[in-house]
Amino acid sequence: DMVLEYFPSGSKKIEIIFFANGEITIKKFLEDGTVDKEALLNEDGDFYIQKPQSDVIKSFRQRYWVDYNNPHWIENSDKYSITSIPRLTLDVAAYMLVELDIEVPDILKNIYSVY
Repeated sequence: DMVLEYFPSGSKKIEIIFFANGEITIKKFLEDGTVDKEALLNEDGDFYIQKPQSDVIKSFRQRYWVDYNNPHWIENSDKYSITSIPRLTLDVAAYMLVELDIEVPDILKNIYSVY
């Protein structure tokens, strides 16, 4: 799945891609099409960020993810259920945007109303 936001000129401003394996990529573009900032949350949960300096944040996903296979999970157990995994994925993407100093696009905010 992909979320796109555009400049008034029609060129791509922000691209967020959600992969089936759990990876998430974010790219922020300048109006001329040049990539300004980018990040990858890999399948294992490590977060690779370029804004413009490179950085790696280990176990980034685990800060925001619920382990549904753990029957002893207490934190957030009343807030999240198995049906809200898409919402948790959106939450992680929102935290990635914050790390990149990017305002969450309106289209992503609108998707929250579905989940």
